Amino acid sequence: SNRHFLSPDSVKALKNEKQLLYAKNLDSLLQSLKKQPQQEEMKQEKETAAKPVTKPDKSILERILQSRKIKYTLWTLAGLFILFIVYRLFFTGGIGKKTNENVKVLDETEEAKPVQERKFDTPITRAVNEHNYRLAVRYLHLQLLQRLSAAGAIQFAVDKTNAEYLRELTGKPYKEEVTELTRYYDYVWYGEFAIDAAAYSKLESRFKNVVI
Repeated sequence: SNRHFLSPDSVKALKNEKQLLYAKNLDSLLQSLKKQPQQEEMKQEKETAAKPVTKPDKSILERILQSRKIKYTLWTLAGLFILFIVYRLFFTGGIGKKTNENVKVLDETEEAKPVQERKFDTPITRAVNEHNYRLAVRYLHLQLLQRLSAAGAIQFAVDKTNAEYLRELTGKPYKEEVTELTRYYDYVWYGEFAIDAAAYSKLESRFKNVVI
């Protein structure tokens, strides 16, 4: 456990020896090496800050969309589209559509031959063969009106509506059945509800079996 002590003079003498001269500058060398990365970072930051900030070039689409003329054109088209939707809703269907009670049973431009004189069996069969069940239901409804007119239950007229015909049936025992069949006709013809062969077969049987 013997300890060796060197006096300060001996340490100073050792540092001054030729082979140990580097010890004097060792601390300053290490500090210099540590400062180099920091100095480089600061230099890069200064160079970056000195460069002018340039915005990326806008695409052709962005420049077009930011044009005032294009904006006005797009807003105009949007307004016209909204007006078109409103027109379709209120004048051709949907909200504001005329109720089926106010729609004439026959258009005046339809076949000029009076309904009372027409034969509906052939057009009904043709429509069924063509799988046009919607048209076949229309013919069934006209045929029913024809039968009611022949029995004197209603007074047929081109400008009358289904609601008017049903009011004429007040007190008749078959009014409820005719009312329900008329509702089915409205759904299929005016409401454009899809109908398949099976549903049509049941509906045809009910139309033809109404006892007047």
